[in-house]
Amino acid sequence: MLYVFSGDDTSRIYQESRAVVTRALEGGAHLHEVKGARTVGEYEDLAAGDSLFGTTRVFVLEEALESTEGKEAFIETARMLATSPHLFVFRTGKLTKDKDVVQSIKTAEGKFWEIVLPEKRNQSGFNIFALADAFGERDKKKAWILLTEAFKEGVSAEEVHGTIFWMVKNMALVKQVGGAGDTGLSPFVLTKTTRFAGRFSGEELSAILDQLVTMYHDAHRGLSDLESDLERLVLTALAK
Repeated sequence: MLYVFSGDDTSRIYQESRAVVTRALEGGAHLHEVKGARTVGEYEDLAAGDSLFGTTRVFVLEEALESTEGKEAFIETARMLATSPHLFVFRTGKLTKDKDVVQSIKTAEGKFWEIVLPEKRNQSGFNIFALADAFGERDKKKAWILLTEAFKEGVSAEEVHGTIFWMVKNMALVKQVGGAGDTGLSPFVLTKTTRFAGRFSGEELSAILDQLVTMYHDAHRGLSDLESDLERLVLTALAK
C-alpha cells in the first residue's frame, strides 16, 4: 500500500498522514520511521519483508524524494510498494515539477495528495480569509454568502477547504494550549483566533477537523463532491 502526501503545508501533511498511520496502528500494525533516500534494493527488502508476528508494518518515510537518486529509486519500485502488504507513507515537499514521480504513483494505483498553503488572495481577487473569519465568528449566514461568492468567482474547493482547515486548526491549537503555551501564531492572528475559539467547544473543533480530513480524502477517492461537502459543513457546523 502506497500513500504519498506532498506540498508546502507541512502542518496539514502531518495532520492528514498521521490520521492514516493512526488507523493502521489501531489495527495492530507496527510503526517504522525512515529518514532519507532509499535505494532500489532497500525498497525491495522493505516491501517484501515478512510481517512481524503476522502483522503488517507501517513505514513513514521523510526526505526520501528530495534527491534525483531518491526519486529514481522510488519510480522504479512504486508498483512494488503499492502492492506490498505493508503500508508506505511518504511525506515530501511539492512534486509539481516531478511529473514522473506523480505518474509512477498513479500508474501503481497508489494514493497521492498535494497539500498546499492557502493564499490570501487568489487570481480572482476574492479575499478567501474573509470567509475564514466568518467561519471563525460562527456567522453562518455571512459564511454561506461568502462561500457561494467564492465558488462563483472561481475559487477552487481545495483552496476553500485549505483555508477553513487552517482556521479551525489554529482555533483548536489555541483552545488546547490556552494562554499558557506557545502557538507560533503572530500576535494579531493569535488575538483574533483566541476570540474565534471562544465560540466553539474543543469537542466541536475536533469534530470539524475530522470532517474536513474525511471529506478531503473522500473527494480525492471520488466518493463525494468537495464543494457540496463544504456547503454542508458551513450549514451544519456553524449552527448555534
